[in-house]
Amino acid sequence: MSLLFSKELMSSNMETLTSLFKLNEDWGRSLGAFICAVQGKKADPEKLKECKEIMKSEHKAFSDFRGLMELPLIVKMSISDDPRAYLLGVTDVYKKLSANYKVGNESRLLAAVILYDNIKAEELETVCQKIMDIFGKVKSAHPVLGGQNLLPMLALMVLKGEDTDKMLTDMEECYNTLNRKFKLSKDAVLTVSNILALESGTPAGKCDKFMTMFEAFDRKKVSIKGSRMPILAVLVNLGLDPEDAVSQSIRNDEDLKSIKGFSGVLGIDSQTRHTYAAAITAVNKAQGDSTTESAIMSTVLSIVISIEMMIMLLLVYDTVYVP
Repeated sequence: MSLLFSKELMSSNMETLTSLFKLNEDWGRSLGAFICAVQGKKADPEKLKECKEIMKSEHKAFSDFRGLMELPLIVKMSISDDPRAYLLGVTDVYKKLSANYKVGNESRLLAAVILYDNIKAEELETVCQKIMDIFGKVKSAHPVLGGQNLLPMLALMVLKGEDTDKMLTDMEECYNTLNRKFKLSKDAVLTVSNILALESGTPAGKCDKFMTMFEAFDRKKVSIKGSRMPILAVLVNLGLDPEDAVSQSIRNDEDLKSIKGFSGVLGIDSQTRHTYAAAITAVNKAQGDSTTESAIMSTVLSIVISIEMMIMLLLVYDTVYVP
């Protein structure tokens, strides 16, 4: 299988983002480099500078847009055709998702990005209302499941265009099963359950496959635990053989070690690097197997979102940032 994700492009993008965003943490720069590389884009220094200024002109320093998602959003603006229109469009969707509900700002913003990237303008009003209606019902019926991380996954569920009620039921069953095994990682388990619910199969079967994947990585001492676990659910959904997934990810990890910011005392930690290595495995599988542009979009979208969710969970629950 040909490797469609370019680690060379990832390295180049990381260098560019590091030079332009010196005060940002490596987690933000690595996520931006990943987003560009998944799209096959080379980070453009001049356009990134332009987008940074547009962000400052449209949103004040303490705006929700200037928090955890600022750098990833600037990167997304930079690879769009019209950066200002992109930011204004995401802002509009964000406002539509906020009516009558107080939810986590970063989760709401991520959901807005997902929808703006994948829904026609004339459909946004209806889709946003549907998501907020579902969110309200889940939050009322299942307070544990209806927390701040749910909105991006509800956006994915609605985009999938299938039975949302069935997916929510699967999500709850997967959560109840996996929560017994990972009692100290409730929020990560919820995100894993969200991702597993997007694919066909019984909840029990999907949970078994997830545990098989988790154990395969654990046996090889490739630590992807806690808030990094959502990427393993993506590998499960892609139908990767666990042993193949581990061996490919180990090779990717070795390549990433050569990229500045992915190793060493000042770089991201090894477990997060393992997660990116697994994400590259997933991207190669998704792009190599997909036969249509829409199929590629759908699968790669879920991968990128799982990484973004993982980063937010790391920040929130590893005490780097407290909302």
